[in-house]
Amino acid sequence: MNPFHVALLGFNNYSLPEDIQDYQLRIELGVNTVLTDGILFFNAYESSKYPEVFCDKKYFFIYSTDHAVGSGGIYWGKGNELDLSDFQEIALIKSGYQSETPVLLRIPSEELPDNEVLHLFYHTTGSEPGNNGYQQTRLITSEGGAQLHSMSWTDHGRPLGIISAENHTGYFRPIRIGPNNYRGVHITKGGIPQPWYFSTSTDGRNWSRGNEYDARSFVPEIGDWIKPSYGDFFDYLGRKWWIGTLEKAQSSENTNGVQKQLVACKSDNNFQVTEIVQILNNGNYTRNHGLKIDGDLAYIYTENPSPSNIYSSKYDLRNLKKYL
Repeated sequence: MNPFHVALLGFNNYSLPEDIQDYQLRIELGVNTVLTDGILFFNAYESSKYPEVFCDKKYFFIYSTDHAVGSGGIYWGKGNELDLSDFQEIALIKSGYQSETPVLLRIPSEELPDNEVLHLFYHTTGSEPGNNGYQQTRLITSEGGAQLHSMSWTDHGRPLGIISAENHTGYFRPIRIGPNNYRGVHITKGGIPQPWYFSTSTDGRNWSRGNEYDARSFVPEIGDWIKPSYGDFFDYLGRKWWIGTLEKAQSSENTNGVQKQLVACKSDNNFQVTEIVQILNNGNYTRNHGLKIDGDLAYIYTENPSPSNIYSSKYDLRNLKKYL
């Protein structure tokens, strides 16, 4: 470790709980949400960074059904606490053809031909007309000015498309790196294990396929892999990190769909994970994870068991000092 970092951060003078804390059930199926068959892709958004979304709470949350039989659906809720202690579900935003895995991205209007700055990505089943039999990422946009479920949305089709032998471009997580610079990660085939790929864009609407994402070479256990869309990348202590989901390959560990672990990792500046530095949650198996950073804390949203409720916990990021 760089001696300057040791001195500056007081590495030898702090004592922290080294794992996640305050793991609590917060959103129970059929109790805190109308959903009864599982919650998927639960993510938090800071309301002040999305002024086009009418929300009277500090945060809003977007999530979906989990491989629902039928139309599925994308929902939202709100609250002032990232630990979900005051979570309130609001309404359905979008449904049809098993709509799921939503991610909201705000793109400044100066980079667009219109004022529809809110970009909602999700995917649908191959049965949707226009999908040509493949599960594909979809994009709708809005200029906002209302609550999420009351907005007018414009359909922008299938921004990732299907190329070569691909058959599923879902689980897309886009990131705005800077003006006219967007990078996202997604799968290109269904089944297990999935190949993950990068796609890039200059406007967030038109995307080009990039290189394959390395989800395996740095994973200690043969056959395991990370799921880069289930978690998040963030900057801390002068470098980039990722906290998210590690998929277990061993069939003996695949019990009732609960076969994943929470891991903290190093990443390079291209959003490529390079090293797993810590297995969190005492190594327990759950399902997938979402993440929201607030200062020195990572608030973690865990899907567990199967079908999934949502548990919240927090991890003190100052623990990452030892891995610099």
